[in-house]
Amino acid sequence: MLEEKERLRLIIVVPERELFDGEVKSVQFNTVAGMIEVLPKHMPLMTQLAEGELIARQEEGTQYFALHGGFAQITPTQVVILADSAERAEEIDVARAERARDEARRALEAAREHPLTPEDEERLRRRMQRAETRLRIVRKRRTSQLPQMGLPSGHEERKS
Repeated sequence: MLEEKERLRLIIVVPERELFDGEVKSVQFNTVAGMIEVLPKHMPLMTQLAEGELIARQEEGTQYFALHGGFAQITPTQVVILADSAERAEEIDVARAERARDEARRALEAAREHPLTPEDEERLRRRMQRAETRLRIVRKRRTSQLPQMGLPSGHEERKS
């Protein structure tokens, strides 16, 4: 008898709404301790999220999200993400993210002439990092949707 495929339930919640609730094969995201990939039967864990991407692999494809802080609760059958802020790759306004990144970069460069308070400098660095995360997620999503170039099915590459 074939075993039923193991899946995880992934729930992503932001203050305004539930962003995602579905079954995944695996989920990968940044924590303050580093990158983690969660598969079914993962040991229970509670961890703090770091700025970065969340990649949810499903049978029918991959979902990409930009995460901006929060917490994750992991059990053997479920991952709950309580994010300070998060967005799906397809919801990201690329022009707005590019403007935010460029404005933060210019302000940090101008700070060489007119120093900022440490708090203002940190705020600008976080703003630039958030914009770069958003842009990276959009690029990954676009790249994953490109047709894969390769050999036709049933053909193997010859090694010389």
